Amino acid sequence: MDSGKKQKGLVRRITVDEKLSETLIRLLSSPLTAGKSFFSNNEKKWGDEVEMWVTSDTYKKEMGIPPKEDLPKWNDLKEGQVYLSGHFEIVGKRESPEKFKVNTKVKDFLQIDEFVKKDIKELYFKVLKKGK
Repeated sequence: MDSGKKQKGLVRRITVDEKLSETLIRLLSSPLTAGKSFFSNNEKKWGDEVEMWVTSDTYKKEMGIPPKEDLPKWNDLKEGQVYLSGHFEIVGKRESPEKFKVNTKVKDFLQIDEFVKKDIKELYFKVLKKGK
């Protein structure tokens, strides 16, 4: 098995970049770097962002929202929201994951912008401590 090719795109980080109108949203999608088994929102593990233009009819498919999921609703999408989509499982609690694990046997979708903000805040305070 060529894990690089097979694994590429198993998990994507999707950011709601810009709400252009009530009927059109620009998303940015980044694939998880091939060969990673465990990951977080660490930027070093994500590939180049690709633009996706979605409408209320196409966003669920383009974002990879599983059919059983009814969230997010079109009108709930806001600039700055970040989601994980694809074949992964949560390590720890869903409300406060420690990290994520690639798992081709499951498919999940999770809003992670609160975790992203937490990561940025922790990094900011680490930088401040080193400056003292």
